Amino acid sequence: ENLIATGEVQQYDLAKLTDGSVGEGEQVKPVNVLNAAATAFKVSGLECSEDGSAVYVSGVVIGGTKTKPLVRGGKLLKWETATQKFAADIATDSPVWALALSADGKKVVALERSMDAARPAGNLIVVD
Repeated sequence: ENLIATGEVQQYDLAKLTDGSVGEGEQVKPVNVLNAAATAFKVSGLECSEDGSAVYVSGVVIGGTKTKPLVRGGKLLKWETATQKFAADIATDSPVWALALSADGKKVVALERSMDAARPAGNLIVVD
């Protein structure tokens, strides 16, 4: 069974926890929020680069209506934390259900799987 979610991906500046700028009992607020729900995009995977410079997001693009949702395809996104902008937005024909970074952090590997019951094949996508 696959897990997809609607909601936000929040970016925090964790240095505030160690530099004393957040007092005990205070809440740390996000410095940025990616609202996937506003774009009919359901998040299925998240990976952060080792140095924290980028967050990779995979997911399912949903169309149709609330009562009759329709899977339109998938997406791979690269969010650069310093600029707070998308550096890459790759559309796929089928939903992307999982992703991982290569051991050296230079490639993203994603699993795209067809929703066609007659042809339940999948593709492995490798992005530099």
